[in-house]
Amino acid sequence: MPTTPRWLYLDDWRPAPDGWYPVRTPEDFRYLLTRFEWDIVSLDNDLSGMRATETGEDLLHWMFESGHLPVQKPRVHSKDELAAPRMVRYIEQHWPRG
Repeated sequence: MPTTPRWLYLDDWRPAPDGWYPVRTPEDFRYLLTRFEWDIVSLDNDLSGMRATETGEDLLHWMFESGHLPVQKPRVHSKDELAAPRMVRYIEQHWPRG
């Protein structure tokens, strides 16, 4: 498990930037988010490279509905022209911290 900082990077094919802990599948993302506290997460939307049935947007909604949130506001690094702006809007509308 990573040490400080605890940054989680969800993407099915892009390598995680230096300092970020990579996660490729929705299942692994849920597992890590429910068992460890993360400072921040960054989300891709299209996870089809791993034959996933869920998207990063689905996982974003799950995070807020389940209360498994990082310390800092989540980031979106998805290049999806439709989903990325929706994800950012959802975060802005639902983020509970200042």
